Amino acid sequence: MDRLLFHTLAGRREHHHIAATRVGAGEHTFIHTHDFPEFFLMLEGSGTHHWNGRRVAVERGDLTLILPSDAHYFECEKTESFQLVNLALASGWWKDFTGLSGAWSARKPPAPDPVRHRKLTAHDAAECGRHLRSLLATSSREPAILIETVAVLVRSLRGAPDPLGSGPGAGHERAPDWLEKLIRELRDPESAALPISHWQKRSNRSPEHLARCCRKFLGCTLTDLVIRARLDRVKAGLREGSGKIASLAYDAGFQNLGYFYRTFHRAEGCTPKKWADSHAGGPTVPR
Repeated sequence: MDRLLFHTLAGRREHHHIAATRVGAGEHTFIHTHDFPEFFLMLEGSGTHHWNGRRVAVERGDLTLILPSDAHYFECEKTESFQLVNLALASGWWKDFTGLSGAWSARKPPAPDPVRHRKLTAHDAAECGRHLRSLLATSSREPAILIETVAVLVRSLRGAPDPLGSGPGAGHERAPDWLEKLIRELRDPESAALPISHWQKRSNRSPEHLARCCRKFLGCTLTDLVIRARLDRVKAGLREGSGKIASLAYDAGFQNLGYFYRTFHRAEGCTPKKWADSHAGGPTVPR
């Protein structure tokens, strides 16, 4: 994976992040939510994007915008691989950008829903790719390049009707406030080790109702969310080099090391040690 932390915001613990990722045949990324917006551009191959409970076929040239509270992951067929590039943006910067540009104002909801997915023409895909490659170059860290790149991506999304209608939430209700609050609390690294029973009680819903809501609004189980939070805590420790792998796993809530290693390899495609060797000291924005 090519990954670059290319701009840190003065006075904030936020940064922007770009990464090129290849997903091998039969592999998948792990379902997750986050508190920042993120663009994804398919560079080659094809696969499936699981997005707020929907399955969307994606291929070379597909551009997608993921907003905070979206739950998603990518899956690859058993016969081929694909490569994508993702651009994650600091949430505060994104609000400033959309407010100034009028793209999607944070002050009032747009109507109709903003375009969130588009199959780009060959020309538009090449233009987006050119700007994203500029950001991946270690010498291209200037804010002006970031602004131009995001402007190109936004224009590309708005250049044609959305083939998916009003976006991934079409036909689906918004997740209830209590569930979104639960997801936000799960993102806290200090909460990762708490048992699943804690989150069931925290929801103030019956286990059956909680399970139905997770499947309906997030397309996953509560267990999936807890495991993702624990893996993110382990990876943060691996980046910082703050302890042995076994200690990090136990501290994050994994009680069985064999299960932890299998889960980590399934999610990241490599062992924790190999992952740490290539990510030590890197940025902490999850992909």
